[in-house]
Amino acid sequence: MKKLFALAAMSTLLFSTFAVNAWDNHNANAKPEFAEPLLQKDLNFTADLVDGHVMMNWDHIAMPNGEQFLWYKLMRGAANAVYPDQGAIHVGVKEYETTAKDWKPGESQHYRVCLITKKSNGQKWRYCSEAVYITSNGTSATKTYPEKKEYTTTSKLSQKVKDKLEKIVDGFLMKIDEKYGDDEEMKTAVIKTVIEKIEDLKAKKPHMKEILAYLATLLNEAIDLDDIESIFDI
Repeated sequence: MKKLFALAAMSTLLFSTFAVNAWDNHNANAKPEFAEPLLQKDLNFTADLVDGHVMMNWDHIAMPNGEQFLWYKLMRGAANAVYPDQGAIHVGVKEYETTAKDWKPGESQHYRVCLITKKSNGQKWRYCSEAVYITSNGTSATKTYPEKKEYTTTSKLSQKVKDKLEKIVDGFLMKIDEKYGDDEEMKTAVIKTVIEKIEDLKAKKPHMKEILAYLATLLNEAIDLDDIESIFDI
């Protein structure tokens, strides 16, 4: 009888150990619904107290790594408030929606926006702005909550897009060559004027920032090459 009890106890222990290990492995391999929040300064989030309401504005950014846009979540509370750990006071469902209002701000609060995206594997990613602290008397200050990682934008232009942009710039340079001939000063002035227009457009259309930056780079390279060629004029 004692042997039977001993065997039963051992079986229970082995089963329990197997169950715990299996559950631990399951948790280790499971993908959380939301990835760690990342600080995204390029959102350029601002918040201001206007006529008793808090007006919030931010910049549209290209979806990181080709991810799918889900929402903008506007957060109020702690400087490190992040969705869904805390509920949002406003949900932006349109990708190019870049403004919101808190009609009843109450006491001094931190505000920030979190861009929520979805990767191809279904996991949701959170890119959160710096927090802005609004006091009840209307003063504000920007605070950076030290998230573990900061998202930095890298060029995601495909080679096909780059080739097309280079073709556009080549065509433009050929036209000014035909129009201004050997007048290098005039050609440089025209190119610089176009670069200025590109910089203005970058401010107005931040979602085109990478394309416009590449165009500006190509045009600046053309000016630099002309300067180098002039060194060898005899």
